Amino acid sequence: MEQKLFPKYAAIEAIQGVWKFERPSNYHSKSVSTPGHLLHFMIKGSYALTIGGKRYEAKEGDTIYYHESEPVECFGRDNCISFYSISFTAPSIQPLPSYLRAIQTPDSCKKLFAELYAASLITGQESCFRTHAALNSIWWWIEEVRGREQGNMVESISEWWRLETALRKNKNFQATTQDLVKISGRSYATLQRLSIKEFGIAPIKRIREMRMDEARGLLRYSDLSLTSISNELGYQDLATFSREFSHVNKESPSSWRKRHFSAKNKNLAPIAPIS
Repeated sequence: MEQKLFPKYAAIEAIQGVWKFERPSNYHSKSVSTPGHLLHFMIKGSYALTIGGKRYEAKEGDTIYYHESEPVECFGRDNCISFYSISFTAPSIQPLPSYLRAIQTPDSCKKLFAELYAASLITGQESCFRTHAALNSIWWWIEEVRGREQGNMVESISEWWRLETALRKNKNFQATTQDLVKISGRSYATLQRLSIKEFGIAPIKRIREMRMDEARGLLRYSDLSLTSISNELGYQDLATFSREFSHVNKESPSSWRKRHFSAKNKNLAPIAPIS
């Protein structure tokens, strides 16, 4: 019998956090989603929200998807809401298109969300394996939905997005204009037009936004030293990283980390890829 060969790596590299949130009636907020992929599962209640300027309705039993520090605004109604929130990194997974940002969840996956949250409350390797197992099963259901829907609706992923995905996957957060042209195979004028269309800013400014998104994620969700984070982001030295971070965020990396660091889910270490 012919044996099928499957890629020997983990698509979901690390779970950055698992939380359960409750919000009062008529709740309103403006925020930015976490770096990487973010799922919310609505346990009870309903509200309206915008993701990147597009409006959605979130109701009990829905799974809501966000990606890479998107601007989000929530508009509560006359009911309290509660939801699970799962943040994870998976550079090889393409983001969901806009028409799949709010999906009705089958009963089998509702149970998986509850199991994932329960597993996050325990410690050690058991938590790591159980949370990853549940999340991988949830994401496989989402991929099945994506496959069905793509037969009915086609939403092309922009050339800029494909470029940005390659940069994130290869941790190339210091890409120059020459790098962008070489990697994409497009002229800089084309990349300039794409970046301005997607984000309203020039390509190099968007690369800096990516770099800062990644920096904030590492400062908040990892216990890496500032020097290690600086190296991870491709800076020549810690002083250069600190100077740029302070300029963009109006405070030093160490000060920002003190205000935002989350140690709650440090036990959710990534499962090492199989070589």
